[in-house]
Amino acid sequence: MKSGRQSGYTMLEAMVYITISALLVVGVFKIMNNMIERYKISRMAMQVEEIHKAIVDRCAGFKTYGDCASKYGSNFSNGIIAILCNEKLAPRDMKCNSKYLNYKDFYVEFDTILETPGRKIQRGRNLVIRANRLSRKACRELAAHDFGNNQYFDLDSMIVDARIFKWPADKGNNEPQTVRTLPISIDDAVDACVENKSKNEISWIFG
Repeated sequence: MKSGRQSGYTMLEAMVYITISALLVVGVFKIMNNMIERYKISRMAMQVEEIHKAIVDRCAGFKTYGDCASKYGSNFSNGIIAILCNEKLAPRDMKCNSKYLNYKDFYVEFDTILETPGRKIQRGRNLVIRANRLSRKACRELAAHDFGNNQYFDLDSMIVDARIFKWPADKGNNEPQTVRTLPISIDDAVDACVENKSKNEISWIFG
């Protein structure tokens, strides 16, 4: 028969064991969630590359991206989305909507603007891939992602939450201090992506 003291030690040991087990379970869940989040963000970067390549290849026979998109109406973004979705060119794990493509909480739209930061281009001859509703972590990871090894990714400039980034050769002497240099460093990505909630936005601009 065990004494009260022996029983007390056994109870204490059980409590310690349960506490350690609970901490280990929480730690494993945190590691798994972090791995899942990093995979998701890595996949987002790959999707941007895939989308850009698909549009460049599909619209190669047109004078402008605007001409290419006009097949499906006057709205540029909706036209590009229709091309990607109707012709099954969008990444397979992205969902199609008439106004955007999305992958989980990653939403992509398109634009073509008259002037990219630094130089004027004929309307319709540039392509903007815009990702919005980004978490702060996703914004920072995507902003600092190196697309330099992709031969199709002829990036002209970037806008991250209204902050402009250009290549050193495109920056003039009179540029405001708010204009930063490509590629985006981790520190600049941290400074640019400031929204706590999923309100961050990145625009990749191709000339």
